[in-house]
Amino acid sequence: MEGKILIQISSGRGPAECELAVGLFAQSLAKEFKGMRILEKHRSGTWEKIPKSKLKDECFNSVIAEIDFHTPESKPNLCGSVLWICKSPFRPKHGRKNWFIDVSEVENFTDEKISLDEKDIRMERFHCGGNGGQNVNKVETGVRLIHILTGISVTATEERSQHLNRAIAMRKLEERIREKIKEENSGRESERWEKHCTLERGNPIRVYEGMGFTPKAQCK
Repeated sequence: MEGKILIQISSGRGPAECELAVGLFAQSLAKEFKGMRILEKHRSGTWEKIPKSKLKDECFNSVIAEIDFHTPESKPNLCGSVLWICKSPFRPKHGRKNWFIDVSEVENFTDEKISLDEKDIRMERFHCGGNGGQNVNKVETGVRLIHILTGISVTATEERSQHLNRAIAMRKLEERIREKIKEENSGRESERWEKHCTLERGNPIRVYEGMGFTPKAQCK
């Protein structure tokens, strides 16, 4: 069974060296997993303070990437910390050589473009009250639409035509679902940020060395 995994590569609250490790690790994965797609790249607010060099353009505090796999057994196990052992290219006199970044699996955001399937919508008709003449009282012009998957329900009674009220109700339903998607995406964005800020050091799943970002070890 084919599938996709969405990963977030993060420097956490680490310095410029960790942000460089994020960029180099993303490049390494792109070579390892052909067809990997970079969906998002983010730089920190301190990016401008990184010394000007060619390496600065490779610095990111987080990268979101999508990787395909063809069978459950081939799904890559990338979640955990990654260690980069290298003398700082930005601070030559700095003694630290171990730089950790984090890789976590995240959920994909739902596209806010709404495309409703008729089979997922139940329509109910009802009589409208109030002004509008005898037609309003004798014909079921009011429309209620229920989105079966979410339980969202909307009504429309503005027009004297059932057809027009259904069109109005559809617009209302699309807007309500769009609002729900935004709420869900906001929650997922918070979850991503929590994962971005949480970085566990030690027991790395992968270790790389030097400016060539050469794999040293890979743990299962």
